[in-house]
Amino acid sequence: MNQSQYQDRQEMDQLEGDLKKIQKLVQVDLMTRRLDSHKEDPMEELMEVYSEVKDIENNLKRTIKIAFFMIEKHN
Repeated sequence: MNQSQYQDRQEMDQLEGDLKKIQKLVQVDLMTRRLDSHKEDPMEELMEVYSEVKDIENNLKRTIKIAFFMIEKHN
């Protein structure tokens, strides 16, 4: 295995690990996760939900980058 193939394999392993982490996060939907930590103060609840939505968006962006990387390497 040459250096380029080794680096590609390492990157693929890293990306696979990232996807597994994201997969665990989405196994339970947001509303179900929020039931255990619901805040009485509506603004506090809204801020926490907003923060979680930002995390979800970041994970989606990462997943899309991984998908494009995999398509590029496959072609």
